[in-house]
Amino acid sequence: MEECGELVQACAKVLKYEDEEWQGRLEEECGDVLAFIHLMQERGIVSSEAVTRKKWGTITKYGKLFYDEKGYNAVQNRECQNG
Repeated sequence: MEECGELVQACAKVLKYEDEEWQGRLEEECGDVLAFIHLMQERGIVSSEAVTRKKWGTITKYGKLFYDEKGYNAVQNRECQNG
């Protein structure tokens, strides 16, 4: 399960150096972590609903660093109601 550590490392490198090579590695590590989350949800190790709630709570908290909160709140409401 070293993928999370590799994701953190790639995030730090992209933020620090803005290097295209690290950008590609960041995308790969994101995919790896998402795959493990998917597998854990399928096996019932983690609840999809709990993960979705936490994801949107974190996006609401930190989303303004990337996008405006209004857009996230509209998306959050639809996903939580559907899912």
